Amino acid sequence: MQLTIETQADYSEIILEGRIDATSAPQFDSEATPALEAPAPVLLLNFEAVPYISSAGLRSVLKLAKGAQSQHKKLACFAMQPAVFEIFRLSGFTSIIKIAQSKEQACEAVK
Repeated sequence: MQLTIETQADYSEIILEGRIDATSAPQFDSEATPALEAPAPVLLLNFEAVPYISSAGLRSVLKLAKGAQSQHKKLACFAMQPAVFEIFRLSGFTSIIKIAQSKEQACEAVK
């Protein structure tokens, strides 16, 4: 898994690439957490290049969402592959984390 953070004035985008599973979840945790320190009030997780997420990956996303909430930041995910979206839906994450088709829709969802 690769993770890149791009910070703009209004949001920080966390660009994910590869599987997020038990092997890569610790890397996700350590590399995504610095985005919480950015001054931007919104975190956007770009899932376009993520073909799979396991329960360990879901736990990491939830930890990041809780960290964002504790710092009064908003979080949304976007551009999920159908299989990844289905995992979020089946696990109930779609009711606690905003999910959008595009970056623009994700920005609108957290306003």
